[in-house]
Amino acid sequence: MINLLPDTKNIITNWMRYKGVVGVISSFVLGGYILAAAGSAGWWLFLTRQDEAVKAEIESLTSQIIDLKGTETAVRVVDERVGVVN
Repeated sequence: MINLLPDTKNIITNWMRYKGVVGVISSFVLGGYILAAAGSAGWWLFLTRQDEAVKAEIESLTSQIIDLKGTETAVRVVDERVGVVN
C-alpha cells in the first residue's frame, strides 16, 4: 500500500525543533522593518520642516529686499536734491 499522506508526527517534531529560531529571526526582521519605517518617517519629517524653514527665510529676505528698495529710492532722491543744491 502506498501512503500519500505526510507523517504529521515527524513534521510537528521538526517544527518544534525550529520554532524558537524561527520566532527569533521573525522578531528581528519585524524589528528591522519597524526601525526602517520609523527612520523613513523621521527623515521625511526632517526634510519637510527644513523645506518650510527655507521657504520662511526666502519670504523674509524678499520682504527685506522690498523694504531696502524703497529706502534706496528715497536715498537716491535725496542725493539728487543735494546735488542740485550744490
